[in-house]
Amino acid sequence: CGWQGKGRTAQLDQFVHNMTAWLEARGHDNFHFVVAEQTQSGLFNKGILFNLGALKSFSMGCEHLVFHDVDQLPIHPENDYRYTGEPLHLCVKTTQHMPWDGVQPHVGGALMMSSSDYVK
Repeated sequence: CGWQGKGRTAQLDQFVHNMTAWLEARGHDNFHFVVAEQTQSGLFNKGILFNLGALKSFSMGCEHLVFHDVDQLPIHPENDYRYTGEPLHLCVKTTQHMPWDGVQPHVGGALMMSSSDYVK
């Protein structure tokens, strides 16, 4: 792996383990993890990864999508990953952004929306 993908398998394993426990503790019992990753050659294109992940999710009948970086885990106990009816940035306070200053300069980390919002 190149520098950008270094340790991603271990991060993914930790992410799936921690997020499964996090979601189940908040009453979620019907969720799937869809992983879209890019090889280390060529330019990184997050948009294509989102589109491929969304297409796979659509084919599985998913109503809501969460695009989540595997190197960020939620830490705020009220972050329950419940869809609120509109797109929502979930990672304003994560393991990667501490200490949290209340300002997030990008929409990354974790973004939740309905499948229909994604298509729009």
